[in-house]
Amino acid sequence: MKNRYAIIIAVVAALFLVLIVFLFLRMNRMEERYLRLLSERQVGQERGGDPYLRGPVKNTVTKHSKEILSCYDAFLARAKAGGDPALKKEGAVTLDWQVDGDGEVIAPAVVRSDFTDKTFHACLVKTISAWRFPEPPFGEKRYVEHTFRFSEQKK
Repeated sequence: MKNRYAIIIAVVAALFLVLIVFLFLRMNRMEERYLRLLSERQVGQERGGDPYLRGPVKNTVTKHSKEILSCYDAFLARAKAGGDPALKKEGAVTLDWQVDGDGEVIAPAVVRSDFTDKTFHACLVKTISAWRFPEPPFGEKRYVEHTFRFSEQKK
C-alpha cells in the first residue's frame, strides 16, 4: 500500500515537473516572439515612421482639408473686417491629438501657432475633434501631431 502511494506521488510530481518545463519553454518562445515583433516595429518606425500615421491618418487629414481651410477662410474674413494690416495672415499651426482604439479623437489642442487669433484656433480644434479615423492596429491609442500651413491666395 505504501508503494502504491509512493508511485502515485512520484507520477504526480513528474507530471507537475513536465508541466512546469512546458510552461517555461512556452513563455520563452512567447517572449522571443514579442521581442522580435517589438524590434520589427521599431525598425519600421525608424525607416519612415508609423505606417498608421503615414497612411490612414494622413489620408483622413487630407480628406478633411476643406474643413480646415474653411476655418482659415473665416479667419481671413475676420482679419479683413478688422482692418489690422500688421496681423499675420500666413503661417503654420501645429496641433496634436490622440486617436483612441475606436478611431475617436481625444483632446485636440494647438501646440504651436504663427497666428494669435483664438477663434481660429478654437475652430481648428472643434473641427478636428469631430473627425473619425480608422481604428489603429491592435486597438492602441495613437498620438498624432500635424502641422497645417496656411497662405493667403491672391486673386
